[in-house]
Amino acid sequence: MGLKVEIAEICCQIECSDHFLANLLNYRYEGFFSDKDPVVSIEVEVDNSSMLGGEPPLAIRDPGARISFKKNQIIMEGLDFRGVFDSKTHKGHICIPPLIHPFDWFLRLIYSQYLIKQGGFFLHAAAISKEDKGYVFFGPSGSGKSTVASLSPESCLSDELVIINPVEGCYQVFGTPFWAGENASVPLQGLFALRKSHQVSLTPLLSAQAVAELLSNIEFGLHTPKLTEELFLATGDVVEAVSCFAMHFLPDNSFWNNIEEAL
Repeated sequence: MGLKVEIAEICCQIECSDHFLANLLNYRYEGFFSDKDPVVSIEVEVDNSSMLGGEPPLAIRDPGARISFKKNQIIMEGLDFRGVFDSKTHKGHICIPPLIHPFDWFLRLIYSQYLIKQGGFFLHAAAISKEDKGYVFFGPSGSGKSTVASLSPESCLSDELVIINPVEGCYQVFGTPFWAGENASVPLQGLFALRKSHQVSLTPLLSAQAVAELLSNIEFGLHTPKLTEELFLATGDVVEAVSCFAMHFLPDNSFWNNIEEAL
């Protein structure tokens, strides 16, 4: 089975002959299918040796992954999986148990490389589309991303993982298929580092502080000196172009009044 998936205007061709995993891939990426020419292609091989009693395992035994580099290759390895992507040919191959999660990790790893080279990145954040403008609320687990999303009647692109990427000179925020995000994008209006509090307030962040807070919430597994430098420059460009705030908020939607006044 082959399908083409488009995330943040980057199209990927996925080939998988295993019926069970193919159905999982269809379900995961439904809404992100594309008919564009692919930039990336990935062949998926399924290893059923970890299946117990003929049933897929509930989870891989080793949830982590080791990332390494060899010439033009990115290599991702875990106890139950191995993926290799060639940055020169734009082709990859991954052998996994019949589970979606290691493929998700591999795909995000590959996309991170393309995004960083374009000046973008994955960010752990909730993204709200309001009046065709994107408001991104970011922070670590427990900071309130899902709370902010639930308190916003407007469209939520994602409450966990979004993409920020420049498109024709302007920054856009994109939903992703991970954690049931929406296939949509809007111009980025503001970035808000979340702070749970007993009051509601917005404090502008200095550029250096905004870069540091963004970097601590970016999903990034490609720690080469060149890509790390490019990511640092990308975050610097974003905070120079877009207003960034520390947002202290209560568990209600009163923070929107402060945002509207500030912007």
